[in-house]
Amino acid sequence: MKHRLNNLKRYIVYGFALSLIDIFKRANFSTSYKIAGLVSKLFIPFIEKEKLITVANVSFTAIKKDAEKLFSKVIQNMCFTFVEFIKFAMMKKEDANYYIKTQNAELIDESLKKGNGLIIITGHIGNWELLGTYLGKNNYKVNAIYRKPSSEKYDKVIKRLRKMNKVKLIDNSNAYHGSINALKRNEILIILADQNPGNDGIDIDFLGRPAKTPKGPAIFALKSKASIISAFAIRKKKPFFNIKFENINIPKNGKIKYKTNVILENINENYTQIISLYPEQWAWFHNRWGLL
Repeated sequence: MKHRLNNLKRYIVYGFALSLIDIFKRANFSTSYKIAGLVSKLFIPFIEKEKLITVANVSFTAIKKDAEKLFSKVIQNMCFTFVEFIKFAMMKKEDANYYIKTQNAELIDESLKKGNGLIIITGHIGNWELLGTYLGKNNYKVNAIYRKPSSEKYDKVIKRLRKMNKVKLIDNSNAYHGSINALKRNEILIILADQNPGNDGIDIDFLGRPAKTPKGPAIFALKSKASIISAFAIRKKKPFFNIKFENINIPKNGKIKYKTNVILENINENYTQIISLYPEQWAWFHNRWGLL
């Protein structure tokens, strides 16, 4: 019975998502944002678990925000992200570049000239999909580690949109070999490392609290000698975005364990800075510290 209900829920969500995609393809930005705002308000009563996690996470950190109000803005941000993912995927390079402004983008070419590939760290903040959109439409060879959603039909739709952005997907089950091979080809590897990996992670401060942190970015960098850059597509005045690229320091000396810890500390410090500046644009509803 439970399995049938879950299947029915996935079917309804998939159908609803397809309808929204069709609407957002045809509507202008202004109309699409209005619809997304209404959808976010409709969603909130049905995602009580995510709300409880958000309240617990906010209370656990030093972020001074009303957790319930912040949750509403976070869900709105997610709905806006869906709109932008669809509309930007359909844009030409020139149009996408009009809306997406960058800082320090020269760091990309400087890193790739070394011939060891490039790891770009981003997170579930702003519109993370637009990082791949910008890079792909500007003719960089882009790879991203990807975890399949539970719905195969929805998975196909998302893959189709990402293919339009020229982003190659590396299945999470083949993350190590797929990532190393991409870096060997001197390509870009995008990693979102702001979620809880469970017991596979290392305890590193995140927003001032110890949190299990994925080791992958450090392991891939040390194995391949690739550079690491952080980049976050932050929404300014809708639908304009700013992406600032910044180097992540990799220690030249020391043992592997020491280097790994320093790299992850530097990455989490970048997360802390950007989330503190734009808390309403980060996905607080993920169980980052395992509080619930």
